[in-house]
Amino acid sequence: MDAEEVNALSRVVVNCGFEVHQTLGPGLLESVYEAALAYELQLQKLKFIRQMPLPVVYKGVDLSSMMISFSIKKSSRKSICKSTPL
Repeated sequence: MDAEEVNALSRVVVNCGFEVHQTLGPGLLESVYEAALAYELQLQKLKFIRQMPLPVVYKGVDLSSMMISFSIKKSSRKSICKSTPL
């Protein structure tokens, strides 16, 4: 993926987040926003993984792993022409 494709994909993901925020507003549990964002990403036909573990190692010591809420696959879309500008 070149920089232009990364920027286009980023715009789509950010716009999905804006849509969730504008629709639901503040004050709900994180799990509600996560489910809504997953729905918006699916509508955009993006491929993603939810709650993916990421190991955290500090100076060779495994501290534990954190969870990444979403990992968007690079090859999610061949064309991102439907995205709306920010």
